[in-house]
Order: sequence, then C-alpha cells, then structure tokens
Amino acid sequence: MKDRKIIVTIIVLLILVFTSISACSQNKKTQNKSAAICHELSAIVTDEKAPGMIAAIISGEGVTAIGSAGVRKAGSDVLITCSEENLEWAKGKVLTHNGSNGIWYSTVLVAPKINRAYVVVTNSRDFSATGDICSDMLNKLIKMDLETTGD
Repeated sequence: MKDRKIIVTIIVLLILVFTSISACSQNKKTQNKSAAICHELSAIVTDEKAPGMIAAIISGEGVTAIGSAGVRKAGSDVLITCSEENLEWAKGKVLTHNGSNGIWYSTVLVAPKINRAYVVVTNSRDFSATGDICSDMLNKLIKMDLETTGD
C-alpha cells in the first residue's frame, strides 16, 4: 500500500510538471490564484522540503491556476518551468510530462476539456528505449479511449 501511495504521489507531481497558462491570458482572479500558488510553493522550497514544485488547479474548463518554484532537481540551477500544448482531439490545451526518477519512468497527459487523464508507468528505465515505449503506449491508450467514447 505504501508503494502505491508513493507511485500515486509521483504521478500527480509528474502531471503538474511542465504545465502552465500564459500570464497574459489569465484574468485577474486567476492571476491572484496563480500568485498564491507560487507563494505557497516558494515557502516549501525555501524550507528545503523539496528542490522544486509545480502545482495546479484543473477543472473541466482547463487549468484554473498554476504556479512553480525552485529547481528541477537538487543541486541544479535549472529552474522548474511550466508549458502546455493545444491539441485538436483534446478540444484544447493538454498538460504533459514524461520523466524518470532513475528507477521509475512515467508518461502523463491530462486533457481537461474532455475530462481525461492518461498515465503510463514502468518500473524499468532503459534510457535507450523506455521513453519511446511509454509514449507509444500512451498514444495507444488515447486512441482506444477516443474510439470507444466517440470523442
């Protein structure tokens, strides 16, 4: 059960990594929420509880607010950043991330406008193949889901 909680925590964090809404497209209420998220994350990072974090509020309408603070990994000077992609099949922006903690590898895609999240995780990390294998499986999951739902 403890391993399952760790995996779920990793997946949730990975979903949030590399996700954002452009500040210029946010309304004032969203900007305030995003600023509040950044403030809370900065406090955690400053207290050295984590090297870097991203957090977001996501609804069926999309990303409501998002913020980031810190660096990609301990000892690095590379800031943790946010990004998103607009895809027609997802009817809007999707949040994506893939990566490894050195043992586990995961690929995550969240499509808020169609109320979907797709996750592929493996406990193997072969740097020459695992990323492609997980991405291929993610694409298969999306295709299977869209074919059965008609979205």
